[in-house]
Amino acid sequence: MLPFLTELYGSESTLISHVNNFTATNTLRNIVRVWVCILLGAYLVLLGFVHFGPTQRWLTQTAEDLLEQTLRTEVKIGALEVGLFNRVLLRDVCIYDQERKPLLQAERLTAKVALRSLVQEQLSLRTISILDTQINLYKPNATSPTNFQFIVDALSSKEKKETKGINLRVNSVILRRIQVKYDQLDRPRTPGKLNPSHLLVDQINANISLKSLTPDLLRLHVRSLAFREQ
Repeated sequence: MLPFLTELYGSESTLISHVNNFTATNTLRNIVRVWVCILLGAYLVLLGFVHFGPTQRWLTQTAEDLLEQTLRTEVKIGALEVGLFNRVLLRDVCIYDQERKPLLQAERLTAKVALRSLVQEQLSLRTISILDTQINLYKPNATSPTNFQFIVDALSSKEKKETKGINLRVNSVILRRIQVKYDQLDRPRTPGKLNPSHLLVDQINANISLKSLTPDLLRLHVRSLAFREQ
């Protein structure tokens, strides 16, 4: 067999060289497989730790505190879950206005983070999904601010401007079964007629690409939009 292989490869040294290259390739492949298994195992262990009851409660409380500090209002989150492929899920989210009335109630909010963007200037989210959500907007009269004005003020405060600010890109924002209600409380209702002082837009379904969001710029592309006005 050896003489045949020697004749095939031209010389014994050439044959040995091919054998060594084959062995080195197999060794490198095995090393890569081992490291992939180690990383995958570590990732699964981390997911298991994140889903551990006390850890999950700590993450939920931390998210609530962060949102309350940012928005300067009361926020409640039923649960925060971290899933495969960098997915974060918030269940039963409620953001209150300054009168402690529900401003936003969402059954599910999910986001998928592009890990590479965590070390870049612009944070990139692959997908944000907002599902089964009610948004309640109102103001007492024509000269009063709306009940969400304090959030606008919090996000555009001087403290925010002194920092680097947000720089966000979202490949796809998915809205499903969204309801938006607006009322000017001192104006009478007109059943059966369109009234700009009392609006209810239901069954909002949309797919939006948020190209860029910074303190000075908002660029988005609406791919699809459907709703029903009542």
